[in-house]
Amino acid sequence: MKRDGRDLTAALADPGFTPSVRHVAELVALAADEVHGEAVERALARLEGALAAAVAPHVAGAASRARVHVYRALGRTASSAPDALALVIAGLADADERPRRAAATALGKLALPAAAKSEAEAALLARWERAETDSERRVIAEALSRHGGERAAAVLAGWTTNDVVLKKAVAKARLVLDREARRES
Repeated sequence: MKRDGRDLTAALADPGFTPSVRHVAELVALAADEVHGEAVERALARLEGALAAAVAPHVAGAASRARVHVYRALGRTASSAPDALALVIAGLADADERPRRAAATALGKLALPAAAKSEAEAALLARWERAETDSERRVIAEALSRHGGERAAAVLAGWTTNDVVLKKAVAKARLVLDREARRES
């Protein structure tokens, strides 16, 4: 993997390295590597608004670990681009749990306009119903606290669990949603 005569893995060690969009395919493949995954994540996040469009063609075929780093990079950008929202929502349907959790966390960090929040809420609530573990529900509850509304508040109000960490996450999300509803009224 060469970048203008330099090894791409060596370029990742440079804190000022901002990759070109033409290197995204190589970086997504490299994100699966345990050693370079986090450095690739940081580098991809430097693409900011161009990230979602650049990685979209490469995410589906990437390894599970690489998808996790791609979704985390999207969360780091906190983009408001519609293609970022679509890519992260698609990540909620991933076959593996770790990328789904990373996608839910990223979705909670995206800066969404009011119109897109209902789409995000619907996707998160659909994933909530199909969630397989308490840790997955925890990150979904955290994302719902940012982009949820009345429907999310109703679903979370009816949820009970014995898991202490999930119980705290749901309580915090309900509190945030309740405060937001009070501000709006």
